[in-house]
Amino acid sequence: MRKSLAMAACAGLLSSACSIDVNGAGAELIEEKTFQLTGPPELTLHTFDGSIEVRSWDRNEVSVEIRRRAASDDEARALAVTTTQDGDRIVIDAPAGRGRRRVVRIGSWVGEGVSFIVRTPRQLALDAQTGDGSIAVEALAGRIALETGDGSIRGSRLEGAITADTGDGSISIADAAGSAAARSPPHASAAAISTAGRSRLPGPVAA
Repeated sequence: MRKSLAMAACAGLLSSACSIDVNGAGAELIEEKTFQLTGPPELTLHTFDGSIEVRSWDRNEVSVEIRRRAASDDEARALAVTTTQDGDRIVIDAPAGRGRRRVVRIGSWVGEGVSFIVRTPRQLALDAQTGDGSIAVEALAGRIALETGDGSIRGSRLEGAITADTGDGSISIADAAGSAAARSPPHASAAAISTAGRSRLPGPVAA
């Protein structure tokens, strides 16, 4: 009976391929890449579905942990991720693949996605975008642009020009200095965008 319900749910996903995993929890493959720097990085991160986490460290290099999530190892391995470096400009891109799959498991769903966990020097230019997932950044300075189609944005110990945009979620910026502009969906409450801690911004974060 439970398998029949899963098959019915799978049949309802008309816009994408689907498979059923009764016993497993899906697969996650982890890949690490390191990029050497000569100056502050210009870092662009883009994923169609997945979380993004960026924190600073004291090394003159950028480390990116790429986490591919899918129903099986083969399907996770097939998720395309391109990485390019031109001087100190680094681009990590995980575009949505063809025939994107969703897996119905008993009790939950497994969707394909690619997440990034990044360590970088504090001073940088950052452009982080995800189609569906949360973004968390900490201890960064410079131009910081954060955007998610569906998810929360959290920032702490930031300095510089900060922009944050979410299609559906909350925005919280703590211990920040510089300028900040934020946009959350019209239906979000005023409390959905907030600053906390020792923030030194010119007035409240703007919706």
